[in-house]
Amino acid sequence: MAVTEFTFKQAMDLISTPKVILESDGKTVCASKQIDCIPGLHENITLRSHDEEFLFSWTINRSSKELIKLSLHVLEKDSHVGIFRVDYVSNDSIHPNPAIATVDVPDELKRFAGKEISGPHAHFNIAGYKNLQWAIPLNEINYSVKSIVDEQNHIDAGSAIQCFAKYINITTPIMAQQSLI
Repeated sequence: MAVTEFTFKQAMDLISTPKVILESDGKTVCASKQIDCIPGLHENITLRSHDEEFLFSWTINRSSKELIKLSLHVLEKDSHVGIFRVDYVSNDSIHPNPAIATVDVPDELKRFAGKEISGPHAHFNIAGYKNLQWAIPLNEINYSVKSIVDEQNHIDAGSAIQCFAKYINITTPIMAQQSLI
């Protein structure tokens, strides 16, 4: 039976599980990974937990509209369940949260019920809701890269990728080639 949803605690446990990057064959562990952070980047990277119990898909999308989206999904048989995503978007971009917070919604997210989240934010999988429907501003969680745009409007996607990899506990060394625009 395929997994379709997780409790918030289960999702957080999966996020913190140590992971390695696999080569394109889906079996061999990468010694290191080079990621070129160019506009138009779309990369799917297969990850495996150290204990080899779980496979994950890490997706990196970079476009001009949405500065960068970083997603983590758990893969099991035919399921592809999102457990965490970070959207580095402009302050004009709005994400509406569900209006009602059930008992499955963790306390740190409940105050954002029915709120519109603007700017960079993180999505979490909450049981009983659509996949990754709940979001929280990045400045409200323990996440070190809150924005990828500096005072001169330069974009540093490399820092975002490194931060995401650290947050989801990837142990494979990653070189994220920064692209300043």
